[in-house]
Order: sequence, then structure tokens, then C-alpha cells
Amino acid sequence: MQDWMHKHRRIIMYFILVFICVPFVFMFGMPSSCGGRSQEVQDRIVAQVGEIPIMESEFRRSLDRAIAMRRGQGGETHTYRELDQDGTVQRVLENLVDAALVRLLDAQRNFKVDRDLMSAQMQKWDMFQNENGEFNHEAWNEWVGSVTRWDEIFEDVGGGITQQVFLSTVSAPSGRVLSNNLEEELKADHVKLRVKFAKIEPAINPTEEELRAHYDQNTEMYRLPEQVKAELMVLSLAPPMPELATQLVERARSGEDFAQLANEHSSLSEPAGGEMGWRTEEEFMGEHLKPLFALLPGEVSDPIPGPTGYFIYKNEEERTNEETGLREVFGRQIVLNAALSAEERTAREQKADEFVGRLQQGEEPQSVATEAGLALTATNFFDNRSTEIENVSDSDVLTFRSQVVSATDDAWKAIKSRNNIYLARVLERKQGEIPAFEEARESAVEKVVAERKQTDGYKEEVKTYTDRIKEEVSKLDDIKTQFPELNASIGETAESFSRKDSLFQYQVYVQASEIHAALSDSEPGAVVGPLTGFLGDAWFFELIERQEPTPEELASFEGEREEIKNRMKQTAQYEMLADFTKDLRERMLASVSYTQDTALLDAILGRNEGEDETATSSEGEVGEGEPAPDASSSEEVSGVDVSETDTVADTTADSTQDSGVAEDADAGDAGEAAVAEPEETPAPESPAQ
Repeated sequence: MQDWMHKHRRIIMYFILVFICVPFVFMFGMPSSCGGRSQEVQDRIVAQVGEIPIMESEFRRSLDRAIAMRRGQGGETHTYRELDQDGTVQRVLENLVDAALVRLLDAQRNFKVDRDLMSAQMQKWDMFQNENGEFNHEAWNEWVGSVTRWDEIFEDVGGGITQQVFLSTVSAPSGRVLSNNLEEELKADHVKLRVKFAKIEPAINPTEEELRAHYDQNTEMYRLPEQVKAELMVLSLAPPMPELATQLVERARSGEDFAQLANEHSSLSEPAGGEMGWRTEEEFMGEHLKPLFALLPGEVSDPIPGPTGYFIYKNEEERTNEETGLREVFGRQIVLNAALSAEERTAREQKADEFVGRLQQGEEPQSVATEAGLALTATNFFDNRSTEIENVSDSDVLTFRSQVVSATDDAWKAIKSRNNIYLARVLERKQGEIPAFEEARESAVEKVVAERKQTDGYKEEVKTYTDRIKEEVSKLDDIKTQFPELNASIGETAESFSRKDSLFQYQVYVQASEIHAALSDSEPGAVVGPLTGFLGDAWFFELIERQEPTPEELASFEGEREEIKNRMKQTAQYEMLADFTKDLRERMLASVSYTQDTALLDAILGRNEGEDETATSSEGEVGEGEPAPDASSSEEVSGVDVSETDTVADTTADSTQDSGVAEDADAGDAGEAAVAEPEETPAPESPAQ
């Protein structure tokens, strides 16, 4: 797992930054209308900013993305309640409120987008491109003929374009980069550090009496989540298997050299012979890799559908690792790239929607399954923490469980995931049990410790230690001798790292860029801190070694200059939009009403479980003409903190490049210029193309 995280550290860091530093993106793409709103569960309003509602569905989607991101980092699956306790829910809600404010302001401009332009933007969607990236007229015409709710689609698409134009115009002045600044950034990107590190975390050791008292006083808090059992059919989105795949399996099983076959036919030319090296079966291994470990030495697998096509494996030999005792397989693979065309994917999605419509109208599930050539099966009981669900692909579990568990009815629905479309409905629900204290003891320790860490007393204790360490410690190893009660572990990075890397492999959850900034003018031996990590922890770092790039190395990085220039533009755009959003809050929340359904939020997040429901307030409001709340008065707005941190417009810089609107940030009038009339672009009402 650590090897994977190290290999993909830049991708992981990107998602961390997107969620923590730049939490909201005005995405422009396929609107929700296209997914078939008739299949959605009844949606409810969790909050409202002026006339803009914040729906339960978008609130849940934002929380689910946060959970998925944490799982992608190798962490545990979190519940909504846990996100609420660590402040994530607060940030998500703030972002949605800020997004609504921008929509309100944008609406005041009464900026209209021509439907021809919206049609042209829709034609750029992936579903209307062929394998060569060219516009597919047939797929477009087929889709146009099947859509009836054009007003909803145009409302969504037009809203996305107008917001992009508006925010691109606001941030257009950020598009200029000075050459001196560019060179400084290039150099800073390639400075590498090696450091020691220590987390300052005074121990919390709750007594058995405290744990038992917390359990007894908060029994409902320990209740396991509701479990559901679903009935389902699975419509695969895997591409057709190439005939060559079965031929290669037959030839390999008949004795032909597997390595030679891989060299001649595999889409992967490296490593030669399809070598996979010695592999161990791992918990987070891709599902398509599992068949390799079911083979005996010398055996060849059937073609296995995977993320890029079809995989054929051979177990060349195996051994037991003397140190770990684990079985290791030396495998080879043949990869045959294959992809489902946009036309075929659209056809399968439409077929799934058709079947769901018939099931919702009361047709007998088994007859529909038989006609569709699908198996009608059922899952085991599962909840929102389950990582495995019977008859659901491992890669689809998160999508499947989030949509089924959160469903407020038992109607059939189409759940479209990466690899499959699931036609599913809830068969049975059962309330989660309250485990005995002995079974819940570990959970009680976590809850008591987590609650203690949020107290002012504990935070003051941490601050006392960090203040003393900052004044009294000249090297990190002194912490162990001068503050033995902390039982601090002093770690050290084995390799140098740049500010673009991450230190996840060392379980250090602090942005590398912050460490570099703190040590920018320091010599080896310098100690800096405290720096605050992603989870609010306090860290100290000691510089061991600094490696500066040579002029020759800098000259070899010529290709990175454009990437850095774009990044600097995006950073400047982020800062400008953050300032804009702050000003927007101060101006608009003084005159725009905000209401929040606290009872609904409590139900979604599992708050107040076991408490008297009659004591739960249902709504808070900031009326028109009342002063805008600040961070100190956030409770008056039902928990929405409108402080200056975590601004909503933070990721707009990234999204503008993907939208096809205002791509050139150097142009001061980029926003308005982006709404030029497209050439010969028919509106969707004219399906022939």
C-alpha cells in the first residue's frame, strides 16, 4: 500500500488539496437532467440561500466524495457522523452556501446564453465522441430523439456556462506571470529536503469508568448503522472481448511460450515478456488482478475484464517469502486494450433506464431479467461501512452502497457505476443493533479520545507543549529527553522530497509545500514548528539536508515551465476568487436570507441519537436586513460558519480550463468573449445532423 501511495503521491496530494484547500468547483458538463430525474429518490431541501435551495442529494454527494477521497488515500471508510465530528460537514455546507451566493449574484446580471452555444457545448461531451475524438452525429441524433425535458437540460447547461463566464471574468486579471517569478517557482519546485519529524500529541488514557460512563450515557451513539438487503440485476459496461483473447489463451495452454505471445500481442510492451515480477495478494488489489492468485504454477487464466481491456495471466512460479511468510507469485500478463464505444455505452444506459421504467410500473422482476438475459440476484445485508457486498463488483461498492443505503424508498433504480449498471431495489431493512460494551469498547476509546481532543483543555495542553518545545528544543531528539511524558516518536525521511511530493508513506499528514516554506531560508539542523497537519495535529521538523538544483538541471526542466506558468495562474486565480468570495459573503449575507433544516441535517448526520427529539430545533434563519454573521456568531446561522477560511470559489481556477469557456486567462475580457456565436451549430430541437 505504501508503495502505491508513494508512486501516486502527486495524484493523492491533488485530491487532498482539492478537498481541503480548494473545496468547491463550478463544474460544467453533463447536467443532472440527463440522468433521468424520474429515477431519483424524493429530494429534500437541507438549506436555502435566498431563492437558491441546497438539496439533500447534492449535500450527500459532497459528503460521499469526501469519504471516497479518504478511502483513496488508504484510510478507513468514514460515516457521516464522523465527518460531522471532525468539521468536514461544516466545510461542505459552507461551500454549498457560497456556491448559492455566487449563483444569486450571477442571476442578477440576467446574462443569457444562446441555445446554439449550449448545443455546441453538449456536443463536446464524451458520449458524443468516437474513438478518434471526433463528433459522432449518429450518437448525437439518437440522444436528441430520446430527450423530452429540454428546458431542464438547458437550464442546467446554461447555468454552468454563465457561472463560468462570470467567474472567469472576475479572475481574468490573474492571468499574467512575470518571468522572474516563473524562474523562482521552477527552482523552488526542484529543491529537495530531508527532515526529521515529530508529532506533538499528549497521550489520552481514559479509564474504564470513563469509557463505561460514555457508553451508558450515549448508548444510541454506539448503535450500528441501518442495514439493507437489495435485489439486483447487473448490466455490464465491459467492452466486447476480442476474438484474439480466446485464441491466445488456447495457444498458451497448448504449450506456446507465454512470454513470446506477450511480446507479439500485448498492448503493454514493457516490461518485456509481460513480466509482473513477484506479487503478493493484497487487500487493496484491483479486482481484475485476483484471478492471478487463483492459478497454480504453470496455469493460464481465462481472459479477465479490467480497467483498460482484457487481461490474461500466467503463474510462472510461486514461493513463500521467508520474512513475511506470505505466498508470492511470479506472474506474466497479456493485456489487450479494449473500450466500449460511446454509442454502445449510451445504448446500454438507455436499455437500463427502459428496464427500470418497466420495473417501476410493476412488471415482474424475473420476467424482465429473463428477457434482458440478466441474472436476478440479491445482496447480503450491508450498511454504509461495508467494503464488500455480495454480487456487487468491489470497484462499484462505494457507488452502490451510497445510493442504496441513502434511498428513502424501495423503488427500482438504475445505479450507474464505472464498470456496471445495477438495476436495484431495497428488499429489506433492519435497524442496526447496539453492541454490548465489551464489543464497543474499542469504539468507546476512539470516541472519548476524539471528544477530549476537541476540548479547550486539551488544545491548551498541546499549545503549552508546543510553546515550550519551540523555546527550549534545539534538535528534535531532545524532545524525548526533555519531555519524556509525551512518548514522542522521532521519524526521518529516508529520501529527499520536493514540495510537490507527499509524506504519506511516513504517516506525516502535513503538506510538503508548508514544510518547504517553513525551512526555505534554513540551514541543516534548524527546527521549525509547530505546523498544523490535515487532521489538526501539531508537528515539528528538523532539516537534515537540502539539495539545490544546479543550473544544468534547471535547463533540463524546460518542459515544465508551461506547467508551472499555468499553476501560477491558477494559484493567482484562486487567491483572487477567494478574496471575491470573502467580499461576497460580507455584502450579500447582510441582505440575503438563509434558512437551514436542522432536523433534516440531524437525521442525515446521525446527530442527537438517543436524545429527546422534541428538543431538536428545525430551522435557523438570518432575515433580510440583518447583519451578516461572522465566525464568532456562526451558531446563529444554524452552524454555517461564514468565516474567512475555506472559501467556496477556491477551485474555479481548475475548472475553467475544462469547461471550454474563457480558456485564455491572459485576455482581460475573456469571460464576455467566450459567448461568441458558434459556427453552424444546430440546436437540439433539430435532431437531424
